Amino acid sequence: MKKILKSIVTRLNNKGTILSLAALVISLLVQFGLNIDSEKILGIVQTICSILILLGLLNDPTQNTKAYIPGVSDKLINKE
Repeated sequence: MKKILKSIVTRLNNKGTILSLAALVISLLVQFGLNIDSEKILGIVQTICSILILLGLLNDPTQNTKAYIPGVSDKLINKE
């Protein structure tokens, strides 16, 4: 269980994952009838992610890791 949680946290350290989750939350709020300007929210999320990348919080430039492909390479679970 600890390896799986570590794997999930590692995957959340990705700009694409954060943007996808933000888009999902916005989509759910719109489906529930909340009037949201999704373009502004998405712009804010992208700006925050860009700042976090520049600070090195969403990516680790010291490691050379390859892309994760579900079902093909599950290196993130075995990584300790």
